[in-house]
Amino acid sequence: MSRFKKSKFNHETLQIEVIPYSAWDYVWWSLRNAGWIALVGTSSVLLFDYAFDSPKDRAMAREIAFLEKQLSTLESDVDEMMYVLGDLEVRDDAIYRTVFGVDPYPEYRRNPGIGGSDRTSFLRGYDHSDLVRDLTTSVSEVQRRLVAQSRSFDEVMELASSHEERLHSIPAIQPVRNDDLKRMASGWGYRFHPIYKVRKFHYGMDFSAPSGTEIFATGDGEVIKVRRSYTGYGRHIVIKHGFGYETLYAHM
Repeated sequence: MSRFKKSKFNHETLQIEVIPYSAWDYVWWSLRNAGWIALVGTSSVLLFDYAFDSPKDRAMAREIAFLEKQLSTLESDVDEMMYVLGDLEVRDDAIYRTVFGVDPYPEYRRNPGIGGSDRTSFLRGYDHSDLVRDLTTSVSEVQRRLVAQSRSFDEVMELASSHEERLHSIPAIQPVRNDDLKRMASGWGYRFHPIYKVRKFHYGMDFSAPSGTEIFATGDGEVIKVRRSYTGYGRHIVIKHGFGYETLYAHM
């Protein structure tokens, strides 16, 4: 006789009958209990996972928070770079280029437009897509403006070098030392001509000094003419200084 039994009420005899468990009853009972155990276990796991983050989830959350903070810091850094770059552009146009008398750097070269498709479309669909796309656009703009500003500074450096060379070439010094100078015989402008005895414009300056006095070039240049004539300028040379300047040293 089976060890485990079950009771069943007989409606015909109106009595409770004791019936032993069959093999199917054992199978059904085992499956039912296993199902309940699985249901309770799964529910417990899901509830625990919902209520408590796993170490992996906590690590990922910390990493996301760190990246969000870094994005915010990067955004501030880019804004600061844009401000500094804008200040450099203003100085370039208002000071450096003004000193050398040249026009401001063209705006179309400083802020060139970008055509074509949206280059940040691949960044859509994420939690911080707008921030990342704005940062990407700003960084790209800073890069373009830095390249343009670098080219502008290259031009300014060339202007500075040319300006320095021009300053050295401009006839600006006296051709004889003051201690060798007897007197200023004649200056630039109208004078009474010593030979023609008429009032005539004098295109030069006459310095009176002892014979053999050293004569200095009034600026950097190249001697392009050496002549000795018994009339006119007499013994004379011409120095080409560049930038449209030439000087004549006559009656030497």
